[in-house]
Amino acid sequence: MKLKNAAIILGIIALLALAAVLLLPEAAPAPAPVLNGTAAMQELGRAGDYGYATFSYNGTGQVELLALTEQPKSRIIVLKQDYLNTERYSYFMDALSQLGSEGFAISESDSIGTPQNSIIVIPSGAMPADVLRRMDSLSASNRIIYIGRTDLLFSQNLVQSDWLANVSNSSRSRLIIVEKTLDEFYSEKNYSIFDSIRRNSWAAANDTVFNYSGDGVKTVFITLNGSEWVRMLPLADSPRLAEQPARITGNESVFPWQKAQLTVQMNYSNGTAAYSLEKDGAVVQGDTLTRVRGQEAFFLTLELPAPGDYLLRVSDNSGTIGAKRLHVKDLNISLANAYGNAYEFNVTLDGEPLDSAPAIVGLNHSNNTMESDVKSGKLLVHANLRQGENVFVITLFGKQNFVPYANSQESLITFYATYLTPGIILVALALGIARMGKRPVYRIRVPESVSVKNPEVRLSSREVVSAMDDVEKTFGWERVPLYAKEIGLGLKRLTGGKEVTEGNIEAVMKKLEEKKLIKSHLGLYGLAGWGDEKKAAVKRMVRDKLVQNGVGFSELPYGFDCGEKRIVLDPSKASRESVAVFEDREEMRAYLSSLEDDKRAMLEIKLRNGTLRLATLEELDELL
Repeated sequence: MKLKNAAIILGIIALLALAAVLLLPEAAPAPAPVLNGTAAMQELGRAGDYGYATFSYNGTGQVELLALTEQPKSRIIVLKQDYLNTERYSYFMDALSQLGSEGFAISESDSIGTPQNSIIVIPSGAMPADVLRRMDSLSASNRIIYIGRTDLLFSQNLVQSDWLANVSNSSRSRLIIVEKTLDEFYSEKNYSIFDSIRRNSWAAANDTVFNYSGDGVKTVFITLNGSEWVRMLPLADSPRLAEQPARITGNESVFPWQKAQLTVQMNYSNGTAAYSLEKDGAVVQGDTLTRVRGQEAFFLTLELPAPGDYLLRVSDNSGTIGAKRLHVKDLNISLANAYGNAYEFNVTLDGEPLDSAPAIVGLNHSNNTMESDVKSGKLLVHANLRQGENVFVITLFGKQNFVPYANSQESLITFYATYLTPGIILVALALGIARMGKRPVYRIRVPESVSVKNPEVRLSSREVVSAMDDVEKTFGWERVPLYAKEIGLGLKRLTGGKEVTEGNIEAVMKKLEEKKLIKSHLGLYGLAGWGDEKKAAVKRMVRDKLVQNGVGFSELPYGFDCGEKRIVLDPSKASRESVAVFEDREEMRAYLSSLEDDKRAMLEIKLRNGTLRLATLEELDELL
């Protein structure tokens, strides 16, 4: 009766939890930000291989920078023809007028004249014969955008003509053809060509976008890629940015704890030269150099404590004569997940996952450290933490980084509140679904969310095996058996980031073991092709004890090299001071009784002279 009442109570709890999920309001999508900001250019310039824009901003919006291979064009001349559809032409001009509100100069003409550095728009549908005759001269310093067909020519009347074949290669490279009619523009309302005009896309060697919010001043850099002009949107164009006479060389990218070592080379200065270091338009440091009358070099050592971009400027009485972009890298380390004694950190550099780097990891209350590697923005560490506050000390690129972590055991009440109720619901659903077919799939419980639409994740045998391989690769291991929690790391990537219960994982492992796909021992699981599961499990547990005790090691085929001594699984492999580890006393006795007389004698010599000790897994901690 007590069991029946308990089952009823648990069932009610499950129904209440399900009702709570069903009654939860759907989260409204986050509204798109309203772009109502303004940005005003303060300076466009060159810093070595970079162009830059310094601008003030207010509100929410974005600034785009483009590196251009030709002088930016903002004057638009529209060639108006008498035979154009007046209504459609008016609609086209209304749409084009948006560029006028952005700072472009727009004019209409029934004859082209001799414009310079302009964008000539010909929306006639047929190429005017006069423009065709003058194509080489018109295209020399202008861009021509023709909207129409390439088989129609207008010379007093419309005629069929393959006029494009008569355009020279040099002119064709500066001719942009949009094979549409004004009627098609009107019906489609697709004015992507206007964006090409806005950005001078035909000359763009590079582009970058900066999104702003609030108010302030910002300097944004862009790689020039061999170009010599910069356009900023909202519209502002630079003059030609030629290479500067003062050359600045040195390490332009450093960490906050490093110093930038730079050399400034000059042949002449107009008066006394000086340097200034600026960040987002504000001078943070600077000093005078000297007056230069012949070839001279100056050496600068700069400390740049805050991450971000800096502009180093060298100037004299004539203005800026040299500049360089300096970048201070932003390294960030944060704890992402904790699984038993496995801890996963996210490591980013300038906001992007760090590709790879060696790291030294320790705890602030211990002198022991271990080496590990950052891979694709992830750093995985095994550590035995004390209860309460712990601080990971992670050394990357020569700098210690401190990551605090409060270690606490989960209470029984919290465990049941987290896992029991959704677990009951999912078990019931799994039993019902199991009757629907016999496909080799496994149901993975997701304890953090109970969803009536997706109460479980169905995975095939191949996917589970692949998840185990992924965990091996992530940890940088090869054929090392895994605990259920570690297998959960791989499965978590297949469950949309949701946690998976250990009990569910163990049930799946049992099924895979029945199918002879995996082998298990001592609560550790490995693929069937990985070799002797018993030795592998003992070796894995030895590895864990070395990590937990902060003992540095390198792996050997038969054990571990710990520097002064070795940990081996086979006493015959002991070549210097070693500890041979057995699973338990029974295994140790079985080994000793199997030895032949000569091998037993050799073993006794090693034991007596202290070069070899025998220990069980349980005893190993005392010897480390």
